[in-house]
Amino acid sequence: MTPLGSSLRARSKTVRRFERRILGRRPPSSAHLCFVVGCERSGTSPLVRVLHSHREIVMGLERYASLYNDMRVRRDPTLIDLDLFSPERFLDFRPEDTHRAPPDFGARHYEVARNRFESGPVARIGDKVLPPNVWIVRTLASKFPESSFVFIYRDQLKVCDSWQRRAGDPDDAWVAGNDFRSGHEHWVDGLDVVDWLEGSIEPERLFVIRCEWFFADDPTYLEALVGFLGLDMDPSMAANHSERSAEFRRREAATVSRLTAEQRAFLHERAHIDRVTHLDAVAAACRDGSPRPAPARFVER
Repeated sequence: MTPLGSSLRARSKTVRRFERRILGRRPPSSAHLCFVVGCERSGTSPLVRVLHSHREIVMGLERYASLYNDMRVRRDPTLIDLDLFSPERFLDFRPEDTHRAPPDFGARHYEVARNRFESGPVARIGDKVLPPNVWIVRTLASKFPESSFVFIYRDQLKVCDSWQRRAGDPDDAWVAGNDFRSGHEHWVDGLDVVDWLEGSIEPERLFVIRCEWFFADDPTYLEALVGFLGLDMDPSMAANHSERSAEFRRREAATVSRLTAEQRAFLHERAHIDRVTHLDAVAAACRDGSPRPAPARFVER
């Protein structure tokens, strides 16, 4: 950022502090916002679709992916604001917003969103944020200080096997270079993100999901998630979750790993068992409504 840009941003912060403390003005609430974060191939898409099936929730499928990345590259938080999540702007797709837009992608998904906005009320609106990046998430948490974050993670070997499988498929649009090593790097990036979230925002703003548990044959996790969002269970959401859970378990049972012994050894040496063990305890507490363990900062910032 240029010195002029830094100066303007500092002035803007000063003005906002003056308005809050002296004039008693408060910024518009961001309590209705919900961001889903996690490594690719960790269950982010089915989780977003489960959330989107609730009659009072509208979720994007990487609605502002390009904008988030541009914001990160330019280190310019002013590129995003609350207006992006107004019904009008959310359905106004622009070239700079995302590479995933109707009619080529998500046409039915966003048609449901349009109908839901028109019929109302919509209590929660949000987006799937990829890739897992600490700077992006930190900026979203700061820009929208009342927003909620749902972080989902999955077994490291399952994630990396999926990346390797797709990288080796010539008929898949997946980038060939995004193999198991890249999958591992993104998986660790996800651990870094949730490490920052757990240690930096209020516990009531963070809900942690272990993919394998959420899509098991048990509605407890879904009920806890709906409660975290301050909503009542919607029958259509329960049905959607049940359907996607059955499909997840079917695929898990039918999928044979393609990781070689050498690849598995590489990943085992980098499994971050202590971090996953801690995260499992946090996820279980979110599911069961029990006290969460104290944050464990694994990365110095």
